[in-house]
Amino acid sequence: MAAPEIEPDAPSDPATTAKKLSGWVGARGKPVEEIPKIANVPLPEAKTKVTRRIKLKTVSDVKAEMARVYRAAVKGEIAPEAATKLTYILQTHAKLIEVSDIEKRVAELEEAEGK
Repeated sequence: MAAPEIEPDAPSDPATTAKKLSGWVGARGKPVEEIPKIANVPLPEAKTKVTRRIKLKTVSDVKAEMARVYRAAVKGEIAPEAATKLTYILQTHAKLIEVSDIEKRVAELEEAEGK
């Protein structure tokens, strides 16, 4: 399957561009199936099984889970690469919690000010 042709300077709305590029990854239009060949790295199969449900409603919850991930990586229970990915996800989740809390507080202040 050949990559779709998109002229670099052609005006196009985002929806049209997305339709032209659907099923393709990257600026060079390499098909998804070719990515492992390009990177020369086999894609790992997901082997992680969720054994417990963790509560991540507050930044403190996320902090505690990051500590668990760190300890598991230090003990060799999980690969450093997996620990890096998990901590990145947890860090992003913590930022979302913070922003959500700030958004809620601003809305409350604006409502109180308006009354």
